[in-house]
Amino acid sequence: MDTKRLPKELFHQRAQLAYDFVIEQNAELVVLADDNALRLLGSRLLKQQIPIVFLGINANPRRYVPLTNNVSGVLERPLMKRSIAMIKAVIPQVRKVKILMSDSVSSREIVKTSLGNRLSHSIGNIQVDTVISSTFSHWQQSTKGSQEQGYDAIILATYATLKNEVNNTLTVDYVTKWTSKNSPVPVFSFWSFSVGQGKAIGGLTISGQEQGVEAAKKVNLFYAGKQRPPITTPHRGSFIFSHAELRRWQLSLPPRLFKKAKFIE
Repeated sequence: MDTKRLPKELFHQRAQLAYDFVIEQNAELVVLADDNALRLLGSRLLKQQIPIVFLGINANPRRYVPLTNNVSGVLERPLMKRSIAMIKAVIPQVRKVKILMSDSVSSREIVKTSLGNRLSHSIGNIQVDTVISSTFSHWQQSTKGSQEQGYDAIILATYATLKNEVNNTLTVDYVTKWTSKNSPVPVFSFWSFSVGQGKAIGGLTISGQEQGVEAAKKVNLFYAGKQRPPITTPHRGSFIFSHAELRRWQLSLPPRLFKKAKFIE
């Protein structure tokens, strides 16, 4: 579908191409891998009696499709409270955290489903504010101004739709590296792909691999002819960190966290 990079006016055209391909291939089951895919294709496939398994869905899936016996999948929910507790363990003096997102369907659904439809929260004695940027220029300003605004850390959320001054979509990797290099405060992430040298320090992360494995299990259950697999949300997450970024920010993990952590390098 590639809707993170395509202009919105081309979404339905791309969805039609995907639908035509499914019908041409006489697909027995289709896996839909984000909110836009489920929103644009889910109901059409169900009308053809084609089972669907979704993953990476931030919204309540009922917003997109009826939850019939032909529907199962894996929800994607950032582990915010536990992430803030993790940052507190690494930076004991933390009092204020900024979450950065780009303006997208996924981001808006995360705000609704994981953040209680609010952009500001108080978790313990820590203020957590979410900033949604529609342009890379705004993202840059928000990043660079974090320390002056009193923030002690940044968490990267979803940001695959940021565009530059000539309206080209920037790669996630480029934005991650720019943010890490230019942020005046330590940068953490909700997603494992953002962690590494020259990128985010780490975090209690959601893994695309974990989402894929869980979705594959549900596909196998469909083919085994058993009853519809339940819709699930992985709650565990993984503590993933970069040795290089911890050293750069002169941070260390407390022993209990160190034992649980996996390191990128």
